[in-house]
Parts: sequence; C-alpha cells; structure tokens
Amino acid sequence: MSLRADVGLLTLSILFLGCSTDVGTPELVDTEAETIVRGKTDDKHAAVMLLDVLTLDGGERFCSATLYEARTLVTAAHCLEDAGLVLAYFGNDFFGDFEQLFEEPANWIDFRLAEHWEAHPKWNPATLNADIAIVRLDRDVPMRPIPLANRNIGKPYEGDRMTVVGYGAAGLDEEGFPVDALVKRRGTMVYRGNPPAKPLPPNSHPGLHDKKIRDQLMHLDGAAPSSNACAGDSGGPVLVTIKGEEQIAGVISWGDDDCNAYTYAVRVHDFHPFLHKPAKGPKAH
Repeated sequence: MSLRADVGLLTLSILFLGCSTDVGTPELVDTEAETIVRGKTDDKHAAVMLLDVLTLDGGERFCSATLYEARTLVTAAHCLEDAGLVLAYFGNDFFGDFEQLFEEPANWIDFRLAEHWEAHPKWNPATLNADIAIVRLDRDVPMRPIPLANRNIGKPYEGDRMTVVGYGAAGLDEEGFPVDALVKRRGTMVYRGNPPAKPLPPNSHPGLHDKKIRDQLMHLDGAAPSSNACAGDSGGPVLVTIKGEEQIAGVISWGDDDCNAYTYAVRVHDFHPFLHKPAKGPKAH
C-alpha cells in the first residue's frame, strides 16, 4: 500500500484562499506515543520534514521528506502526484504551529514553501518505477542536511538494523484508518536485501514482477518487535551509519496493507545524477 496519507483537511486552501484561521486541533496526535509503528517520538533528526501537499483537484495529502542539500529535500514521487502547492514543516506540533502561517507580520518559524518540485523523469505510477523526487524550498532552513549514501547498500548490510524516520501514523484502527499521525517518530527495521521475486506478498504492487524495479528497492522487515512504516511515512529516510555518520540509504515508498510486516524503500545510490542536478527556477515542476 502507498504510505502517503490522503486527507480532507484542506489546510493549505485555508491558508491561501483566505478562509477562517480557526483550523482546530483534530485528535490525531499523541506526542508521547512510543510508536512510526512500534517506534518513538523523534527529536534527533531535524532534517526530516513533513510535506503538506495540496493537489490540483482540491485534495490534501501528507508525506515525509529529508533535507540532503541546502534548501533541497528528497521524497517519494508518488507524494507529489498532481501537486498544486507544497508546504514543508519541520516542527513536531503541526496543528499547534499552524497559527504561524497567519501571524502579521509573517512568522514562518517552522514552515517553508516549496518553490519547485520534480519527480524523476522515469517515474511511473503504474509500476512505481523511480519513485523518487526532489523538493526545493523558497529559503534556507536552520538545520544541517543528512547526506546521501555514496555506496550501494548491498549484501554486506543484510541483517543489519537501519533507522527509519517519518511523520506517519502509529498504526491503523479497526476500520483501517491511520491513527496518531503527523508526529515525527523513528524506529529500526532489519534490512533484507532486494524484495524476493517469489513469493510475492499479498496485494503486492505490479512493479514487483519487474526485476529492474525490485533491484531499485530495499526490503525492510517490519514484523514485531521491529518498527514499520505506515501512512504518512512515504518519502521519509532509511538511514545507515557509515564511518560514524548517518546517511540516507533509501526513501520510503510503500509497504504492507496493515503497516505491520514490511516496507520497501527506493535506493538513493541509483539516483545520484538526478538528485544532484542543478536547481531549476521557481515553480518549474
């Protein structure tokens, strides 16, 4: 299943169409939750941000992203499908901080607008090929980037625990809806190499039939007691420690329907030319 969170709050339309500033505080967030799924609230990865995406058809979705160069984020391409406006948030109380957007004069302490976003040119929503994208912010942010891994994460790393970070749900309720979302959490998952050709998981994406796409993906074991990604974690990082430094090895793409078994992430090593391409002008996406 896609690990982005599609909702109907329309917070960005409130901001840019001049509607009431009273957005309320939905009971989605429990800042003490010890759960990404089975994770814990994170205050160590300031470079991991929430993306609030207003789509051209009036919808809204939430994903995660990571600052890897000055003013530049990496996320999942599917997060930006039909995006009309993108807002990045790097605090940990989204609804509490939302009032910053309405202060006079503007006081955007924990928010930035995206001036440009771009999916990889080979992105294919039918197969999830090249599910990776960049977002460029309109101004600087007060944290250090997390660098991209310069090596392929291959067999020597199989069986290692890797850190995942995102603003996704802590799990699903009995009706399958995300709960306790929009809080930044981290957890660890076990790296299992590429997704296997057989057996395919239940309700697997068609892209898993293509070896080229399987080779792009990291298979992360999210069965208990490990953590797992869930709705809203799409675009968040898979972090590996190399020579004492955390680096971005993968970008969370999708996982199992119940947020309880596995997560697939796109290997950044395969996409360095795209991720390091020169910046384009504003809103050319």
